[in-house]
Amino acid sequence: MATASPASIPVVDLSSFTTKDADIATRRQTAKEVAEKCSVNGCLAITGHNVPPELLEEAFNLTRHLFDLPMEEKMKAPHPAGLIPHRGYSAPGKERAFQKEDHDASDAKRQEMLHQTQDWKESYEVGDDANKKDYNIWLPEITLPGFRQQSSKIFERLRELSFAVLEALIIGMEVTKQEHAAALDMHSGPVGQLRLLHYPLLVVDRWVMEEANRLPAHTDWSSFTLSFQDATGGLEFLDRHTGAFMPVTPRSDAVYLNIGDMMERLSNVDGNGKETAPPRYSVIFFLTVNEEAVVAPPASRVEKDGQMRFEPTTYKEYAEERSKWHYEDYEKK
Repeated sequence: MATASPASIPVVDLSSFTTKDADIATRRQTAKEVAEKCSVNGCLAITGHNVPPELLEEAFNLTRHLFDLPMEEKMKAPHPAGLIPHRGYSAPGKERAFQKEDHDASDAKRQEMLHQTQDWKESYEVGDDANKKDYNIWLPEITLPGFRQQSSKIFERLRELSFAVLEALIIGMEVTKQEHAAALDMHSGPVGQLRLLHYPLLVVDRWVMEEANRLPAHTDWSSFTLSFQDATGGLEFLDRHTGAFMPVTPRSDAVYLNIGDMMERLSNVDGNGKETAPPRYSVIFFLTVNEEAVVAPPASRVEKDGQMRFEPTTYKEYAEERSKWHYEDYEKK
């Protein structure tokens, strides 16, 4: 019996939320379209995002220049030793190709092997400079002149876009005004995370020996993820109806939206997107929630759905639980 082909990734024009001349009826129609299409596989291609092409070109050039630096220069801004926050530079192999689901579903031998399998990518994480608790870790200016200024500018522009996406998602949830305001409030303050990503060449014999791999299919812990891909591509989203993966075709006019675990809980819809990853670069933005905010489906949404599909949690508790499974310094229990 032939395997069903995966569906294509739907496209939504978000210009009614990224420009100021759209009327409320148009915005509601767009929000409805976002909600309907996200409910299928938890992913979208967004056009009309209003991020200038020259800024995206700057972002990818900056990413390439960053990862072209010698290792000893990149390690002048090392990721903290703890599980969170995500800040600064993480070298290839810092993270493991291991998820909590692997621990739950695998036998002991498989678990041990996955604990040793490196996630072969390198990344640099930038947050809001106003966040003094999860503070940024910067390279010395002499190492890569202008990096702090440029990456901060990219962070602010993509966070602005993420708030437009958030507004569309909340309107599409059809909640009360008070619940709408509460959902916005939990995303206020110094939230958000810019991730510059490089997937280096992975030598085939290391892959075969399971010493190194790409991060397997997974969901993101944030409210959602916005992904800009280079021309190489490589990102895929799961088609939950066929079990096949849908390749993300790089588009210069589109950013890819992937619903994360926090938005899944907030919307009370089991509809987040699973993603799976030649050398390539990505510019990623995660919209997170305030770490102490309690994330739970609004009462009006639970009433409409007839059940609460997720128990309340805080982002801090959830992120700590998820992150401990795939860092090299995780203490096995």
